[in-house]
Amino acid sequence: MTVKELIARLSDLPGDLLCVFGANGAGKTRLLRSIEQCLPEGDVSRVGTETLIDDLVRLCSQFGRISEWRRQYSTVDVLMLDNFWCLADRPATAKIICHLIRDRRGAGKLTAVASDLPLATWKEKNREIARLLREGTAIRLT
Repeated sequence: MTVKELIARLSDLPGDLLCVFGANGAGKTRLLRSIEQCLPEGDVSRVGTETLIDDLVRLCSQFGRISEWRRQYSTVDVLMLDNFWCLADRPATAKIICHLIRDRRGAGKLTAVASDLPLATWKEKNREIARLLREGTAIRLT
């Protein structure tokens, strides 16, 4: 499937969650960038998961500002999270981000995640994320 064919099918995705898996260098980031470029003008945010975590920590350290973080990332039409693997050893943060993704899905907003870790590894590292990722449409790049 070409990137353009994938983009044409994005509106048909069940659950508004796209999970891109592949080894380092397989093209996950390039795919996210291509999707971002092919989407109609709108509210699209492509960020590294590390940035999402940094923003969360920064706003949590300022009492009462976590709602600002949630609003920032839950209101964009399309949220693309690159380097999702970095949540593997951060269970508390992963739980918060899982809630964010589920809220986005409930609102019908597309979230795309890119991870070096295959689903089987997520089952060992973090069962909540593994359950969430199983609910999405998976693409494996080789």
